[in-house]
Amino acid sequence: MALLDQQFMDTASTGLRCHNYCVSKVVPENVQILFVQVEHCSSQVFESFLKSPLGRKFSRVFVDEFHDIMNCHPGRVVPWKNLAQHFGKTLIRIVLMTGTGPPHRVANFIKPFGLHPGLVTEVRSDTNRPEIGMHVIRIQPIAAMQSLGHLVSALCKRLTEEEHILVFCGSQGDTQAFTVKAKCAIYHSDLWEAKNNRASNLPC
Repeated sequence: MALLDQQFMDTASTGLRCHNYCVSKVVPENVQILFVQVEHCSSQVFESFLKSPLGRKFSRVFVDEFHDIMNCHPGRVVPWKNLAQHFGKTLIRIVLMTGTGPPHRVANFIKPFGLHPGLVTEVRSDTNRPEIGMHVIRIQPIAAMQSLGHLVSALCKRLTEEEHILVFCGSQGDTQAFTVKAKCAIYHSDLWEAKNNRASNLPC
């Protein structure tokens, strides 16, 4: 099950009136929370919805993992650009969330949304290493996992004792396969189905 679907089900179970836009573009008039994905809300149809009386009722938009706009899969480049422009034209308060937002890149991350750094309130969790390093390498798919393994192995040799590497994979299958080869910790949204949990897979 996709993470968004799980979030939708969990929210609906609390009694809040929510709607999954990825499943149906017909949004109920009494909806309180609207769940969307970039692939489903970058069209003119969604832009028209935002301008409609119902769309103008929404006071906040939360964009999770918004750093993806800078180094996403090629197939999501245009959808991300369109979505950022749609939100940038509205008067809705935008809350951009990420666990991969080093301070020196924030200005680049928010630029597609038409936001100026001076007008943004930035909230960060306490960390002694805010300037996380980001390595994005575009290679042929057939060699992707092998190249990723070589890169991670090389970087691991340069880590100090208190440093760690976080590797994002494109799917749960890729994550599982990489974990087996690299013999590293793993976390994804379906671990609980195998009676695993975040605590047991992400040691401190």
